[in-house]
Amino acid sequence: MVLNLIKRIFRSFHPSQIPTERGDRIWVAWGETSSGEIVSEEAALRYSAVFSCIRVLAESIAQLPLKVYERFGDDSRQVAKDFYLYPLLSLQPNAYTTAFHFWEFMGMSMAAWGNAYALIDRSYDGRVFALRQLRPDRVFIRKTSAGKIVYDVTDDQGRPGTYLFDEILHIPGMGFDGIQGYSPIRLAAETIGLGISATKYAGGFFKNGATPGGVLEHPGKLSEDSAKRLRKNWSDIYGRVDNAHKTAILEEGMKFHAMSINPEDAQLIETRKMNRTEICGIFRIPPHMIGDLDKATFCLPADVEVLSETGPKSIANIKAGEKVWSWDGNTMVLAKVKKSVCSGVDEILTIRTTTRTLRANKAHRVLALRKTKALKTRCGCCQRVRWMCEYVPAGELKVGDTIVTFNSLLPSYGGEQCPTRKVSEGLMEFCGLLLGDGPVSRRAGVTLAKAGKAIYMDYCRNVMREESRSFDKSENGRTGAGLAAFAVYLEGVDRQTGGPSLMTAEELEKLGFSGDARTKKVPGWVFGLASTYRLAFLRGCLDSCGSVDKRGRISYYSVNRERLSQIRHLCMTVGVPVTNLCERRITTHLPNDSRFDGMIYEFTCPDPGANKRIRSHDEKYRCRVNEGQLFSRKGRKYPRYGGVNRGSTECGLARISEISIDLPEPVYDLEVAELHTFVANGVIVHNSNIEHQGIEFVKFTLSPWLKRIEQSLNVRLMSEKEQKRYFAEFKVDGLMRGDVKSRNEAHSLAIRNGWKSINEVRKEENLPPIVGGDRHFLQMQMVPVESGGQGGESSSGKRNQNNV
Repeated sequence: MVLNLIKRIFRSFHPSQIPTERGDRIWVAWGETSSGEIVSEEAALRYSAVFSCIRVLAESIAQLPLKVYERFGDDSRQVAKDFYLYPLLSLQPNAYTTAFHFWEFMGMSMAAWGNAYALIDRSYDGRVFALRQLRPDRVFIRKTSAGKIVYDVTDDQGRPGTYLFDEILHIPGMGFDGIQGYSPIRLAAETIGLGISATKYAGGFFKNGATPGGVLEHPGKLSEDSAKRLRKNWSDIYGRVDNAHKTAILEEGMKFHAMSINPEDAQLIETRKMNRTEICGIFRIPPHMIGDLDKATFCLPADVEVLSETGPKSIANIKAGEKVWSWDGNTMVLAKVKKSVCSGVDEILTIRTTTRTLRANKAHRVLALRKTKALKTRCGCCQRVRWMCEYVPAGELKVGDTIVTFNSLLPSYGGEQCPTRKVSEGLMEFCGLLLGDGPVSRRAGVTLAKAGKAIYMDYCRNVMREESRSFDKSENGRTGAGLAAFAVYLEGVDRQTGGPSLMTAEELEKLGFSGDARTKKVPGWVFGLASTYRLAFLRGCLDSCGSVDKRGRISYYSVNRERLSQIRHLCMTVGVPVTNLCERRITTHLPNDSRFDGMIYEFTCPDPGANKRIRSHDEKYRCRVNEGQLFSRKGRKYPRYGGVNRGSTECGLARISEISIDLPEPVYDLEVAELHTFVANGVIVHNSNIEHQGIEFVKFTLSPWLKRIEQSLNVRLMSEKEQKRYFAEFKVDGLMRGDVKSRNEAHSLAIRNGWKSINEVRKEENLPPIVGGDRHFLQMQMVPVESGGQGGESSSGKRNQNNV
């Protein structure tokens, strides 16, 4: 009984069913699915999820280089460019098709129909000189009475033909008999039918004005013709999206009763999402590759700030194409963002150290210092602990763990040009002062709301006069001196200093310094300046919105949290240690004699040694910084070995003091090109799992398809003699390029530890062997294994030659 059931299933999927005519094409008869949809390969291709999966498979196969190699007796190989099949498979299979289009078609045929076919054209000596693709819906396999396999093919003109087994290149997918593959679309017809039905329902819903149907109630009795006419008129006037909000006019006492069902009640959105996920599972495609990012897991909430080329920006506002600072293992470099998406809602962890606070979901990876297995020294009498940096899911971190933080940029980074002129230290000090104390207006000029008796104001006025040139407005038909017209004066009770120059105000607005205390920001171009000018800008900010305590610690304040965070990140870029941002409520009098009662934000620069680089033009502050106590880590000890590059000051270490769990909230995902790392709230983290899903796609999705193609090419196109010498193989290095860094680190570790030779690594990377590359080496001295222990004697005699 079971055997008969299997035979019935086999016959139901076998292409020997009676074909039916549809127009000028031949289709295999299909049964209706439970959703009421008749699913065929062509109908399924019109469904976006199926089309996206098949397109990903087909284009991924087509873009891979297909090489023909010649093998040698020592298991080495090289590309056989002179072999007659090489240009046929790699460049142009026939006179009308390039290799990319040919393999794209073959990939689509395998993914949709489960089989790919091509007609083999051979010369008189049996060599293949062309491959012509065949539509899979027009090829049928059968066995002759003699038990031989033949292919019945219908051409574009509808003429039938029969070809022998060795005249057709057939690449079958998964099947029961090993001869013919079964269509994934046919096997998954119910799931695909459900998706098509849900899509049609959504289309009908929006066609109806994105509102549910309803009932028109008439007080009298309508004839059949009147009811039909009323229904048609109502649909024509109010039944489409562009008519959805028109006002209905009802006559003769009619009433409209809307129905209460909506797509949410019918679980339409959830059904479509689940269906897309199921279809991805059928084709084994990572959901993100068809635009479904609900399953991306390495995410950060919207308030996390990513350090970009123009300063810290909320991860929710980072766009593809922008550049962010990325850690390459040795130094900070700018890298381009490839993708930026909101990937759903997830529970958030808050990880705090004394200087950094990072919010992330449990799966997001953070660069942390981890202890590796103990290694024996050469003498074998003692052990040593090694500490290495690795990216650890935030959910695996615990209080006491050490994470890697961003400390500074290279001193050589930055320029000396702003959007309007070449900058100077004086100009940047003035701009920093203006950011905290000065409103800018094209109508009223520039005003610094600070008491005239402030110690630094005389210096500031001199700077304002010295920076009285270099802004040429001739492009607007006017000439002027910019800051030259900044006539310094005092207003009120010695509380304000300013100048009426409208051209100065216009330049400063162009530089990004317009607005009030709650709206002004640090312009992005400031982060691209050399460290000298960034320090001068921080000096001006200190004199306008900061203070120095008796221990030499600098504190910055602002009612604008975003601006203060920018100043804090600016301190990090110049290597000045900072604490976390905190907030508190204060009551004070402003320079204009008004009273302020509200929230103020603050952070501290606790290291007087680093603070000396910022300095101040306030004599009291300058003395406090110079006399401040040296910065101390208060007994915090970090592991001595491994970790970040100890010769670099760009990264540091911080110990986790607290971890708490917050409520779920929307999370965002970045993918950073090449390096896949970025700085989030001053902590170095890894980007999304999209990279690793892509690698899994190559390993577990593409590899079986590629293996089918490679073996079919080797068996169907080459003679037995040629198969012993040549073979075809796809190179997947291009799709694995995002993980080159990890592969190189693994290869280096294998060579250092002596369990792989250089030539073994080169073979894995499709590189030819080198002379002397078969030796294995010890980790420390990098000497051949067979020479280990030679060349020295201990007090107990000669060392064991093989003692490692």
